[in-house]
Amino acid sequence: MSFRSLRIVLQVGKLLAFTPGHKEIKNETIPQKVYSYSMVTLITVGVGISVGYRQPDYVRLSYMRAIIQILLDSILYLLNICTILTALWKRPQWHKLTKNLKTVQNHNNIVEKSDRFLFVFYNLIYCGYQTYMTLIFYDIMGVEFFKQFAIEYLQLYGQFIINFAFYVFSKVVLVRYRSLRKNLESQVRLVRKLSSRRVVYSLDHLNRIKYDIYLLKESVDIINNLFGWPVLLNIMFAGLQMLVYMQGIVVGAFYTYDTIIYTVMIILWHCVITLSNILLCDAVSSEVNKILSVAYSLDKHSLGDGRNDLTEFIDVVKDNFPIFSAARFFDINRSTIFGIFDAIITFLIVMIQFESHRISTTGQSCGCNGTSEI
Repeated sequence: MSFRSLRIVLQVGKLLAFTPGHKEIKNETIPQKVYSYSMVTLITVGVGISVGYRQPDYVRLSYMRAIIQILLDSILYLLNICTILTALWKRPQWHKLTKNLKTVQNHNNIVEKSDRFLFVFYNLIYCGYQTYMTLIFYDIMGVEFFKQFAIEYLQLYGQFIINFAFYVFSKVVLVRYRSLRKNLESQVRLVRKLSSRRVVYSLDHLNRIKYDIYLLKESVDIINNLFGWPVLLNIMFAGLQMLVYMQGIVVGAFYTYDTIIYTVMIILWHCVITLSNILLCDAVSSEVNKILSVAYSLDKHSLGDGRNDLTEFIDVVKDNFPIFSAARFFDINRSTIFGIFDAIITFLIVMIQFESHRISTTGQSCGCNGTSEI
């Protein structure tokens, strides 16, 4: 993952006020404030109008389904507003983050792969399933579909932008930790070779690696500060979305093959996006554990006075261990995946039981036709 992809994401996000541009390093200006607050107003008014048109559909939903739908709408709205305000109010941190990552790249002569078309590729997938969704539900609802869900095209694309930006930043951090580990491994091979000749090897190069460790830890902390709340809201939104659509499939709320295919596409989309970011965060932690393992392997060789430098280096790595968090509510690692699916399965069982009881007592299904949430 390269800075070229990052620049493209930030430039596209800037057009919608979801991210600052990659060249913007100063505090927010008056035009930037006006544009960002205008986007907040647009989304707020759009969501208000959309909710007004959806109200009759909400009334027909069961209580539990209505609560979940309101939560989904609220989370998506808060995610958009939080993203815009973060981009506006924390511009210096965005600059500090990119500067740190660029510094580590220059220190280690990292040659990044050209992946400028990756963002375009993901956009094509996103636009493809959104187009498919539009054709399906326009055929079902007609113009009423756009009255209820037009604003969500902007909202969901903003969610896509922030998800991809988090993915790119996390991937860039991973590449830099991996480069440090490879540099350290090359030093281990050299130390091993010199040790066989009973030559003491200096570990002065560890000072440069320590500095890069500091920069990368600071970068992860900035990522947590910038993306903590959006990541938390994204995980909540994805979990509820998967819950709603899985429940719809189980209780037979989707009656046509088109709506079933769309439902599966939505579930897979949220699974891939959410799991990719979680596994990427876990991969960063795993890479730092590998750095520690390589550092410990140095202790087996003749280091002379450098043994104190090695001990200090190991302490620095431990004290600056990167941990991604979702607004400090929980750490993001592989165990997060099991937590999400455990919650989804538990609530899915409850919803199915609730719906079965409601059908048995009233003889009516939930009335969900697959259009309550695009």
